[in-house]
Amino acid sequence: MKLSDRIIRSQLEITKPIADDLSIDTSRSLQDKIGRLMQFSHRHDIVVSDKTYNGIPGALLIPRDELRGGIILYLHGGGYTCGSLDYAKGFASMLSAKCGMRVFCVEYRLAPEFPFPAALDDAYGAYCALIEDGTEPEKIILAGES
Repeated sequence: MKLSDRIIRSQLEITKPIADDLSIDTSRSLQDKIGRLMQFSHRHDIVVSDKTYNGIPGALLIPRDELRGGIILYLHGGGYTCGSLDYAKGFASMLSAKCGMRVFCVEYRLAPEFPFPAALDDAYGAYCALIEDGTEPEKIILAGES
């Protein structure tokens, strides 16, 4: 594991208990900063472009050293209440670089502004859009964290 990955992992372990007592807006802001830091640490490994599938915003990350076909559909953590595209791009950057695969991360709608099942509908919509765009279902890997 690269030093930058170890540093980010330790920061997440430290901030998790602190974040439990923060407002939703503050938690979202901190999560976005962590994502931007993670994306920055992999800036030489991947190419990132914003992409929208069927009206669902997201980002497509392509490793500079693409080793495998297919695509990872990455659904970021945050309990469906936190995590924006900035946060998602951070973990997706690490996935793309480490796996040598393309990653599409979804900026699904968050609660409480958009109650359940909005996020699930967005994730399913992104999956369907990948298939409509020509990706074979067996070449789509679902990944996420929370």
